[in-house]
Parts: sequence; C-alpha cells; structure tokens
Amino acid sequence: MANLSHINIDNVDIGPDSGEGFSLIPEGKYMAKVTDSKLIPTRAGNGHILELTWQIQSGPHERRLIWDKITLIHTSQQAQEIGRKQWKKALRAAGIDHSPQDSSEIHNKLVRIQVKTKPASNGFEASNAIAAYYPAPKQADMSQPAQAAAPIAGEPQAAPPWGGNQGQGTVPF
Repeated sequence: MANLSHINIDNVDIGPDSGEGFSLIPEGKYMAKVTDSKLIPTRAGNGHILELTWQIQSGPHERRLIWDKITLIHTSQQAQEIGRKQWKKALRAAGIDHSPQDSSEIHNKLVRIQVKTKPASNGFEASNAIAAYYPAPKQADMSQPAQAAAPIAGEPQAAPPWGGNQGQGTVPF
C-alpha cells in the first residue's frame, strides 16, 4: 500500500471520460521487444501461461503494447506442445538458441512480430494477438568506421575539400 495523502489531483483536468480506450493496432509486421514477462496460472487452473508484454518500437504505433499468452504447462499434452513450439519460435526470432532459465532473457531483444486481430467472442471485444515471430533485420555494425574505397587507377577523383587538383601539392597548410 502506498501513502498518497501528499498528492492532490482535485484540480487536474482530464476532460470528459469517453471510455473508448485504445483502438486496435492494424494487422501487419512490427518491430517490437518484450518489456515484461510473467508466468500465470490458467483460468481453469489446469496449467500455466507465459504472458509476454511486447512494445512496438517504431512507426505510428510506437510504444503501443501487445500481450502474448503462451501455454507452457498444461494438463492437455497438445495445448502444452503448441505453446512450447510458439515459445521456441519467439526465442529463435530473438536470437536465443537455448532453453532460458528465466523469461527475462528475451527482454529487450528486437523481433519482428506479425500482429493479427482476434474477433470478438464470448463477451470479449476484438483484440490484437501475435500470429508469428521473425528475426529483426540485421543493422550495419556502427562500431566499425566505414572503409573508404581505394581510388581506381585512371579514374577521375573528386577534388579535395580545400579546392585545387588532387595530388598536385596544393595542400593549403
């Protein structure tokens, strides 16, 4: 419990409460990373689900969150197998090729996720879900300076920044 007696929000204007919440993220592929994970029991109490919180990293939906629920432990062997395959696909896309001892090993690893829309059912509104995981595109290694291309013999060369002709001893210092 937190003592909030020193925080006064009486004069904070938030406007009328529209009750709309967030709109669905359009279906497509997005660069994302896991920012939180937890193992929770299933509603029926017959297993455990790994809940991953993915955060989109770029574009118009940057910083939006999508929750991914992966069944890792279940009394149904088929449900458990499907969930473990899904977990392995997410790990492989994140560049992890071993069985992690802790779910935090996938945190902050860039992955391209395929977002789909689950239609409304059983009293729940339509929602986003993750349909697939893909490795993030490789980025150029920025830690190494770019190598300048060697001049080709006989080809004209660009003038040096101080002007004059290349290689004719016209260095200004």
